[in-house]
Amino acid sequence: MACNGRIRPEAGKSHMARLTLILGVLATVIYLLDGFRFALNEWRRWRHKGTWVSVMLLCLVPMAAWAEDLYVGQADAGVADGSNCANQHSVTWFNTAGNWGVGAGKISAGDTAHLCGTITTNQLIVQDSGTAGNVITILFETGAEIAPTECSSTGCMKVSSRSYIVIDGGTPCGWIQYANVTCNGKLYATTVQPLTSQAGITIEGCSFCEVRNLQVGPLYQIEAYVPGAGSAAFISSIKLSVGPATNTTLKIHHNVFSDAADVVSYIPAVDDNGLEFYNNYSYRVNKTVVLANSTNGVNLLAANIHDNHFGETANWDRNVPSQCSGLHHSAIHAFTTDVAGTATNSGIHFHHNFVDGLWGDCITSFVFYEGSGDRNHDNYVYTNLFAGSATVVSIGRVAVDGDGANYVLSNTMLCQGPTDVGYGPTGVSTSITFKNNIAHNCTTETSTTVGITITEWDYNIYDGCASACWHRSTPNVWENTLAGWQTYCACDSHSLYDASSSYIAVNSDGTLQASSPARGAGNNLTSLGIAALNTDYRGMGRPASGAWDMGAIQYADSTSSPVVVGRVLRWMEVASIVTLAGKVMWYFKNAIVSGVMLCLTVTSGLSLSAWQSGKQVAKQTSLVTLIAFNSLTKPKN
Repeated sequence: MACNGRIRPEAGKSHMARLTLILGVLATVIYLLDGFRFALNEWRRWRHKGTWVSVMLLCLVPMAAWAEDLYVGQADAGVADGSNCANQHSVTWFNTAGNWGVGAGKISAGDTAHLCGTITTNQLIVQDSGTAGNVITILFETGAEIAPTECSSTGCMKVSSRSYIVIDGGTPCGWIQYANVTCNGKLYATTVQPLTSQAGITIEGCSFCEVRNLQVGPLYQIEAYVPGAGSAAFISSIKLSVGPATNTTLKIHHNVFSDAADVVSYIPAVDDNGLEFYNNYSYRVNKTVVLANSTNGVNLLAANIHDNHFGETANWDRNVPSQCSGLHHSAIHAFTTDVAGTATNSGIHFHHNFVDGLWGDCITSFVFYEGSGDRNHDNYVYTNLFAGSATVVSIGRVAVDGDGANYVLSNTMLCQGPTDVGYGPTGVSTSITFKNNIAHNCTTETSTTVGITITEWDYNIYDGCASACWHRSTPNVWENTLAGWQTYCACDSHSLYDASSSYIAVNSDGTLQASSPARGAGNNLTSLGIAALNTDYRGMGRPASGAWDMGAIQYADSTSSPVVVGRVLRWMEVASIVTLAGKVMWYFKNAIVSGVMLCLTVTSGLSLSAWQSGKQVAKQTSLVTLIAFNSLTKPKN
């Protein structure tokens, strides 16, 4: 989605912003010229010293043994030594444990396994682990894809009881700078509707693993879901279970997901706080992120879901709304199902996301934190732009259940039709902080159920609803006016409302118009100590002091837009890099002699196999040496 709304700047702020911009550009130009001057002077000193380059290359030759690039395709090709795609190893070679581990020609820590062409085998299995700072990368070459008739039930790519593994599609894609970007690497099933359960990627018991820059799907293509048709409800793009230790990292970012029942089905096996899902685009899926905590006594302590685009889900409808049980269209669905009732979900941050498209009959909520008592607590929903539409009334486009302190903050809800319920912090025994939110053109602004405890509910703005605007269930009453709602809840004393759908003056891209009453009417939430909350949906900083604007997007005139400011920052970054390059030249001129002599002394008596077996020790020794020289040499001014 691009931000195309044009906003009239206010005269005083506009002139000041333009003056600041001009001064910033002039300062940047001066800084850039000075950087080029410094770099040019250093180059003149270096240009007749080609000997240094030769010596550096002599030292770097044995260092190449630290990491290998091995190429894999569907079948052996050429001499099958894995040196390139023309001489690739086969998938059978990749799936053989003996071809992983220390030694030349094997996939080991620090190595990259390149995937070539089209692979039709339905499963690739990672056989070994990387180490901290030396991950094993599985990299899709240009045009590479895994495309079997259908994936295995345990994944077309399986990572089990491994660590430090990166699956990389090759080039950044997904949701980047508010636009959908296509991927290079692809993983999908060629059968339109496979008859068995399957997963694109399975990651279980993996610490510090990452999936990035990859298109996963379609895995199951459907236009109208029919009960009992195949095993569609058991098809996931990525199945995750964390382990074997706490405080691990699982990153899923810059991917495109489509045509699956779930995108990420995550079942923590131990207490965990390391899941991060960001810059992804998902569409034509039933649910995107499923946090299904089903293990007795296990606590999900944190999950960070941010900067994603969640698109349409209506193709997964069953046509008959009464048959929607189990589908739960949602961008995120967090719940617990353990028998003992001791598993909990907390620390979930859902923020800076964009939701649009048709969500159909079987929507539950865009955000659904489900549970009672203390099963879901201390979770967050903030700075999101919700613009999706649905054909049935749900419990609310944002629904937060559970106990403890839950937060819904600075979101913009652009309701799209007569069935849209804005916010539904519905929970049983939910303690809610609900502030700075926009509910625009919603049939019902908010809906609350029995047992809700309002911690703070204020500084919100509502429009577009003429009657039955606020629902409460104790007793079951619909409030027609803000005054009636304020009397009932003893809240929203600083909030604003008008029945006119033009009252908030918000554009279709979520930006505020200059005349919007939401400007400067929000509460400053800096004191909550949530760093990501202090920037708006577009990444612009909120005021450190003074009032905030309501909603996800802080008002900005044309000269202080993220695009203009971003360009100035990029110019200054270039200037900094140029200046730094010159200083780095001087530094290496002083450090390189001793460094190269040490490197040659150490490596001259070692064979290639010795380098393979001791490559991690050698690498760490070299890094320590460079750090030591850094402390002993100081550049001249």
